[in-house]
Amino acid sequence: MLTVYNKYSAINLILYMQNDKYKELSIQASKEAYSSLLKTMQKSGLENLVLFREENIRYVSALPLIISLRATSDSYAAIVDNSGVRVITSEDEYRRLNDYGSWVEIEKYGSEGLIGKINQELNEVKEIGYEDNSILYYLYQKLSTTYKMRPASTIISQTRVYKNSYEKELIKKAAEILTHAINEVPNIYKEGMTEAELQGELEKIMRKEGAEGFGTWGLLTSSDGLKYVHYFPKHTKKIQGMLNVNISVNFYGYYADIARIFYIEKISKDIEEKYETFKGINNKLIGMLKPNQNIGSIVEKISDEYRKLNSQLTHALGRGVGVELVEMPFIVPNINQNIELNQAISTNPWISFGDYSFKLVDTLMVEKEGAKLYTNASYDLIRL
Repeated sequence: MLTVYNKYSAINLILYMQNDKYKELSIQASKEAYSSLLKTMQKSGLENLVLFREENIRYVSALPLIISLRATSDSYAAIVDNSGVRVITSEDEYRRLNDYGSWVEIEKYGSEGLIGKINQELNEVKEIGYEDNSILYYLYQKLSTTYKMRPASTIISQTRVYKNSYEKELIKKAAEILTHAINEVPNIYKEGMTEAELQGELEKIMRKEGAEGFGTWGLLTSSDGLKYVHYFPKHTKKIQGMLNVNISVNFYGYYADIARIFYIEKISKDIEEKYETFKGINNKLIGMLKPNQNIGSIVEKISDEYRKLNSQLTHALGRGVGVELVEMPFIVPNINQNIELNQAISTNPWISFGDYSFKLVDTLMVEKEGAKLYTNASYDLIRL
């Protein structure tokens, strides 16, 4: 019999059960990811793959690694072959990851070091695949004295671009957290609030719903920040004019992204009319993201719409999203590739008029019928 003593115990129990559910989803996602990656490796004739990039290791293990500031780390490695996934790490991390639990083997290295342990595990292997777009040079040097090194970043990215059903659920939940946070902006904004204060309030909302971390922050005001496509909130700067809230969140290793526009003071009729036109361009873009639609053609058609507003396309219209905030596919000019089924995309149209700009961001999944929005917040200009 389960006894709940008060409402706070009940809330904690619900959150625990929910988090346990999503942890299991993340483990199932990694199992499917491993299966897909192994098939891609086998088609390419690659038997052994060594990973150092934390995002790639988490992709096939669901383990909550500590993401370093570097592109890859020497704190972790994973060996992927037809026997499964083996994650190698330090003794301290070994204890933490074992306590967390996953379906993969977790091993620790000792005095032999990380590379020494990899050599022990691979034994008589002659060739390994490696992350040629991100491996640290000294790791490459050490491995290349023992193995024939085969570039495998394309194999990994071509697998990661297609989301399995469990990944979809995690991205969808991340998007729901963002939608809730963006809808709370009118309720948490207070006159005189700084950009950093609003960021803090939004972070509290998302943390309560299970967010592990955040991608980029951008709270753009009309005074100076709104001139730029990327901007970081300041502790001393009070929010004024228009406000572009662009937030992204990590939930059990998967990202989602959203941006919406608010305003503090009255805006001109000209700004309202231009925004309505821009909103229409955004809707056209989302409508074009269907299977088998050519990316280059999509970008050219949207560029024509920009020209009608006497502006030019100066920023990517979108990119893939998943275990990283920025991944394939890229919705940019001169890409002769098609949108494909089961791709997760973050749309990212941005248009500048000099002293101010508009930016709308959504996370969506490409399904047979077209784009299914995972973020679901109003596009209306809302006065705070």
